[in-house]
Amino acid sequence: MIGSGAGIAFGSEFFNRETPVHIPLDGFRNSRRVRLVVVPNHNGDRFAVDLRTGDDIALHFNPRFNEGAIITNHTVSEHWQHEGKSDSLPFEHGKAYTLEFVSADTEIHVYLNGNSLLSYSTPYALEDVRSLDVSGNVHVHSVHVIY
Repeated sequence: MIGSGAGIAFGSEFFNRETPVHIPLDGFRNSRRVRLVVVPNHNGDRFAVDLRTGDDIALHFNPRFNEGAIITNHTVSEHWQHEGKSDSLPFEHGKAYTLEFVSADTEIHVYLNGNSLLSYSTPYALEDVRSLDVSGNVHVHSVHVIY
């Protein structure tokens, strides 16, 4: 045995999925993770990762190359709420990135290549999150659901 610890239990793994991608989730309870390896398409203007509760979106994570920013938001009764906008865009076309979404009480922490990128407070109970959707101008190399 190497090291000592709890280890990692993968709930599901998906490779080279065609966009749009829909991954069912059985809730997004505290400390659960979804890890994606993505490559933004050349000349694409945006892509999105949505954590959905059903008809509503608990987190809309939307890097926009045409605006040089990451947009975050959520919906209530299928209506968009107040949009957040970052000061920069840490993505480049054609490069591979690891994005990790981690549940923590009422927040979703987002990591980019292992570094903290942002935290998003959502009004939803994260155990009500039922799916992850990826859309837009991005190649999804892999998705790992980690318990």
